[in-house]
Amino acid sequence: MNYIKISFKNESTGKQVTASVQFTDSIASIKNDLKGEGLIINETETFTLSNNKPIAQHLTFGELGIVNGDVILIKTNFEDEEPGPPERGDNLDEKRPVRGTRYTPRKFHQLGIFVLDGSRSMYEKLPDESIKKDAVKRSMEEVLEIFRTSTKSNYYSFAVIDFGTETTLKLPVTELVDISHSLNFDPTPLHGGGTNIYAGLEHAHEIAKSFLAQEKSGDVTHTVRIVVLTDGECSDPMRTIQIANIIKADDPSIKIWSSFFDSKGFNNRAGESLMKNICSDAESFMRVANAIEIRGFFNKSIST
Repeated sequence: MNYIKISFKNESTGKQVTASVQFTDSIASIKNDLKGEGLIINETETFTLSNNKPIAQHLTFGELGIVNGDVILIKTNFEDEEPGPPERGDNLDEKRPVRGTRYTPRKFHQLGIFVLDGSRSMYEKLPDESIKKDAVKRSMEEVLEIFRTSTKSNYYSFAVIDFGTETTLKLPVTELVDISHSLNFDPTPLHGGGTNIYAGLEHAHEIAKSFLAQEKSGDVTHTVRIVVLTDGECSDPMRTIQIANIIKADDPSIKIWSSFFDSKGFNNRAGESLMKNICSDAESFMRVANAIEIRGFFNKSIST
């Protein structure tokens, strides 16, 4: 899956955000992310390239020929702003119908286990001024919504583990179509202490083994993606690497993806190095700096 790094600049407010997006993304598909970053304000926005060429919001970035380093300019028309009812689907807590009657026959069953840092450092800011825990919450909501609208949504199950000093199983293994829209994905409420990444990995490994053991003769292939998101400030890095190596050696059906949070004004090279060490391969690591990139990482880790 191909990614490009581009910038979005609202010329009316001066705010600019740089993020990694997929070639298959479009303005329409990342609109909620742009709203969350404060780049879309009142739905009057127009979008152009730096050469003033208008952008059709439904076209993908690949179709538009956008490449690394391009800047998409956004203009907000404050004069035309009028209050109105919210668009249908803006509230992710609203139970939206999915295409449950149009599923394709399941060809595999994949479990995505999200292992989310809920420690004290998650209250810190990202470079774009958003709070880490809030960016995680929004990204989790949005990536599940992406998979819900797929005709292959019955291929996927998910579990969510939050960790600090200890772990909390926020969501046991649940088929995607049965996950509540009202589930709160803020990883911090029951934590706030240390950052024991190894504890999250151990918990995820137990869940993964149990899931894979359910595969019966003649059943579709079962696979697991353990998706770790943290700023890497681990209390025991060596134990974390040891547990990750045990998981990687245990079963080739289990892959570890890891993502490292940028922190505003702080370059944690040791934390980034740790996250690179625990993932299954170089392609399974991503450094993220805002909610758009987190959502892209989550999406890539499950769909690749």
